[in-house]
Amino acid sequence: MLDKKDKFNSFFKRAGLKTTRQRNLVVEQLLNGRNRHFTAEDLYEEMKSKRKNISLATIYNTLHSFVDKKILKLVSVKKGKTIFCTNMKNHYHFFNSKTGKLIDIPFKDIRINKLPKPPIGTKIDNIEITINLVKKN
Repeated sequence: MLDKKDKFNSFFKRAGLKTTRQRNLVVEQLLNGRNRHFTAEDLYEEMKSKRKNISLATIYNTLHSFVDKKILKLVSVKKGKTIFCTNMKNHYHFFNSKTGKLIDIPFKDIRINKLPKPPIGTKIDNIEITINLVKKN
């Protein structure tokens, strides 16, 4: 049976990333068996409360390296806020600007009937849909 260190090393090797203490700390905090949405600041505060010594800049860099390797999603919402999503299955989001929370929308619940052709020399990598919510009057 693999111990935690071997699991992390295997995880990073599959993603093409070097294992570092900081990356291990971030993955340990994120991999709790359920999908979640969070900001880098949320993660920093969680880790700080558990006395895990890591800087906010290191968390940002680590999260963005995970996004680059497609092991974490980045969702940009209104007002320049960036939220990370651990659910790597195809899905979309509702965004509640009052609470700042993202809510998953299952892939099957949105149908796209037609897409424009991408510019020459490019292809569509993915489609991000975020539906912004406001309170009913």
